[in-house]
Amino acid sequence: MLHCSSLRLLLVAMAVAALCYAARASSASLEPTIESANDTMTITAKDVLFVTEGFNTSINAAAQDLATLPQLASRLANLSASLAMTMDATDNLNTFQQAIQQSIETLQDGAADQQLVLTSATASIEALSDSLEQTSTAAANTASAVINVQDSMASAMNAQQSIEASTMSAQQSIYASTISAQQSINARFDLLADDSLVQSLSTAISHNTALLGQLSSTVSSLAKDLEAVTKLDGSSPSKAARVCRDILAAGVTADGTYWLQPSSLVTPFQAYCDMTNGGWTLVGMVHRCTSYGVNEPNDWFVSGFNRDDDSLKSNQDVNNRSPCAHGRDRFLGYVQDLANDGERSILKIVIHAEGNFAQQRTWYKQNNPNVFTTLLTTSTQGATPTCYNEAMNKGCFSGIIGRSGDVTSFEGYVIRTSDGGSGDAIGGTVHMRQNSDGSPEFSAVCSSTGSHGGWSDSAQDGHWGNPLRIWLR
Repeated sequence: MLHCSSLRLLLVAMAVAALCYAARASSASLEPTIESANDTMTITAKDVLFVTEGFNTSINAAAQDLATLPQLASRLANLSASLAMTMDATDNLNTFQQAIQQSIETLQDGAADQQLVLTSATASIEALSDSLEQTSTAAANTASAVINVQDSMASAMNAQQSIEASTMSAQQSIYASTISAQQSINARFDLLADDSLVQSLSTAISHNTALLGQLSSTVSSLAKDLEAVTKLDGSSPSKAARVCRDILAAGVTADGTYWLQPSSLVTPFQAYCDMTNGGWTLVGMVHRCTSYGVNEPNDWFVSGFNRDDDSLKSNQDVNNRSPCAHGRDRFLGYVQDLANDGERSILKIVIHAEGNFAQQRTWYKQNNPNVFTTLLTTSTQGATPTCYNEAMNKGCFSGIIGRSGDVTSFEGYVIRTSDGGSGDAIGGTVHMRQNSDGSPEFSAVCSSTGSHGGWSDSAQDGHWGNPLRIWLR
């Protein structure tokens, strides 16, 4: 408003000056118009007076506005001071919070049961931290209000009042929270200073320690009882193990008859275990034969022929009895599990002398599901390594135990002068003639040693009638 009034006054003054100049320069020629000019000047003077009065009014209004500036500046200075005090209070609260935290860390070195007290103090500190966050928010609002005051002078008073109210509320909240936190901490300190309470806590801790010791002893005892109850030691159908070596691993070391369940697909059954030599399971046997024509089906091993015969459960050789076997269905799941897990499965093939059961020769054949389901049959069987020791690294060769020509051949199996592959060979390939083989009248296993004195099997033509045992592990 002040700027526009001054401009108008200046324009009027310039117009007056121009008219005066024109009057002097052309007084002679313009006398007829002087009267008209005088009338114009009279009107213009009135306009100048009007403008001057408006200008004075604007000047007075501007002066009043300028008079309020010191008051506004004073209020802004007071507001800045309040903000400074708020920030100082925040710093003091932070210092107080650090002191409280140090106190809590000192208390944490005390007894474990005093943790409940420290937890409560920590909760108070967290409440105080929340109040500090509220204070920071209020301070941010205050700063925003100051910016708004600087941008708009018209809203300065309202913004200042709002800031002052917010600051006062925040200070009151901080003060109240500080007093509450201090009172809570003091109460905890007073509680910790109570010697009788500390003594009670110590007594309770000692008592609980003793109870924990008793509980630990009880748990250990129950664990042993549970182990004894649940141990799969083969003593009953409910405690049937997979195979004999699992029973040996459970701590049972006596040779004998035990309950087995190689997989969940079969029901528990009894089998003979050789624990003395490492937990071998007897899965098939050929009895000693001193007569011709004993019934020996071609699939006696895989079909489980005579599987419930007591001689198989007890490893008792019965002269001229048909072969016995548990069959592939009972142990195939176990053999398959070993193959899936990458573990080695081994068959131990033991031939005993017909005339002296204690005289024997032993081979170890690598087993797998194909071998186990085709052993001693006419079915196609993949050749696997056979060795003279369980480690499968002595005198190894590869072959099958199955139909070959008109006999069931044990390929590569030769009786030597000593067990374990030592000594010279004293015969040809070991074999047997089952019902459909050529010359089925001969029974049990042929050692092919003829009448050699190094092997006692003179009952049938000097080399037939030898018993056989097949063990699994």
